Amino acid sequence: MLALIISWILLGTICLCLGTAVLNLLRLDGIKSISDRFFIAQWLGLVITADIFLFISLFTPLIPTVSASVALIIITLSLIPKRNRQELIHFIQQVNVKQGFGIFCLLLFVAIFNPRDVFWYDTGLYHYQVTQWLAKFGAVDGLAQVHSRFGFTSSWFALSAVFDHGLLETRVSSLVNGLVDLLLISHFLIVIKNIISQTTKEFSNYFIVFTYLIITITSWYEGLNSTISPDYSIIILAVFMGWLLLRFTEDITLLLVILSAGAIAIKLSAIPLLAISFLYIITSKQYLVKKLILSTVLGFFLVLPSLLYATKVSGCPLFPSGVLCLDLPWAFSSEEASNVSKIIREWARWGGATPADANWWNWLPDWSVRQLQATIQILLSVITLIVLISSKHQVLDRDSLFILILGGVGITFMMVMAPDWRFGLGYLTVIPALGFALLLSKSYDKTIISIDRLSSTLKYLTKPALWIMLLIIWSVIFRERTINWLVPLPLRQPEILITKEIDGLKYTMPTNGDDRCWSATIPCTPEDLDNRVKLLRPEMGIAGGFATVN
Repeated sequence: MLALIISWILLGTICLCLGTAVLNLLRLDGIKSISDRFFIAQWLGLVITADIFLFISLFTPLIPTVSASVALIIITLSLIPKRNRQELIHFIQQVNVKQGFGIFCLLLFVAIFNPRDVFWYDTGLYHYQVTQWLAKFGAVDGLAQVHSRFGFTSSWFALSAVFDHGLLETRVSSLVNGLVDLLLISHFLIVIKNIISQTTKEFSNYFIVFTYLIITITSWYEGLNSTISPDYSIIILAVFMGWLLLRFTEDITLLLVILSAGAIAIKLSAIPLLAISFLYIITSKQYLVKKLILSTVLGFFLVLPSLLYATKVSGCPLFPSGVLCLDLPWAFSSEEASNVSKIIREWARWGGATPADANWWNWLPDWSVRQLQATIQILLSVITLIVLISSKHQVLDRDSLFILILGGVGITFMMVMAPDWRFGLGYLTVIPALGFALLLSKSYDKTIISIDRLSSTLKYLTKPALWIMLLIIWSVIFRERTINWLVPLPLRQPEILITKEIDGLKYTMPTNGDDRCWSATIPCTPEDLDNRVKLLRPEMGIAGGFATVN
């Protein structure tokens, strides 16, 4: 637990410094709220820092000396402008003793309850395995030939790999998403406090309350937040960008582009976010050409590390898409790459093997029952959309319309590419949240709810003492659970591993009916290697990469 808290403070500091520098470069002086600037800076810093480390992994393993040097450079460059230093000092000065105690309680709360025994399938299948490769060897040529899932690109794995050394080796599953939890909970509490105190009456506050509640309940119940999974960050970023659209009247086009392009480096399921960002630019009235050029350049450089990484490990810059696959010794053919994407899509549709009579629509009845929450949220989105568009009493502004577009495009993308709730929970939530926010905004709150009557009770939600009470109560309820005060539990090991060899290439493989390598020493693969797979540079061993020989 202590190691997690220290890691969050270090990573949060790096992200805050970098994010503040970027925020000041964007000259968004119209964003006055200290808390708003803090959360925007943290998210900017988080996506860009992850992108930087993914880029660094192309040239070197993410060992501690490299990571520390990069972090020091980021902080030093961020602190050079006087304005950045002043704003960071201002952040610190706003924290009094009472608030500092509340932050400590929040850190303690998340550090105790975020780490848990990870059972998330993909973390055992490839999330942590890729993290190990990045920590020990960096991006390795042809790694996807060991297993196709190892070709999936995510800057989230690179950020986790930075900490996967020493005491934290095999114990980083909940580290990066734990920081996301801290941002989510603290943002939620501040918004609740604003609603109760009526310091702001903007319906963006209600939007945050609804979305964060749904996401927290779902993700925590499923255990998604305790894994290395990049899906969790994309879910939160979709909601956060929706909040930005509703909250600010300033020109935030470049801010949206940076966040969405950085999100694509985390996972390709963020493509709708970038599409919406550019649509937002196209429909703006001022400096259209200038914004498009600058946004395209920024977006390209932020996405470039993920394209280079995917090319290096699979030969296909958009892997698992078969588009633009190159002629390299380790490259997948376009057909092979597309087949990987098809397997994921069909598995999401059917929840298992694809039946012989499968077509483009007959998976829907079974899927709608199996993915019940997604089905309900889609129905709520459709109903909300119809009500808002047909209502004569509610005129939607441009930003609200973009929330509807964001939800519609995101849900469509999820249903076409891979219909699974974890790929689209953020998109599934934003349209019902918009309806909820409008319902409880200043036009309706006098008839629906009396904030004054609730304030005497709800104000205690932001009291630090409440968190201590929650910790005590939770500890009593779950007294059988051991709290690891120094470091979190290590990721599990496969029950049985067998060693195999092909032309001098030794690897292990799990058996006993489980195809997940979990934290097994690399190279480990869920299935037998293709006989065509060879060491690309035998004199370098597995660090030299892999190739296919026909």
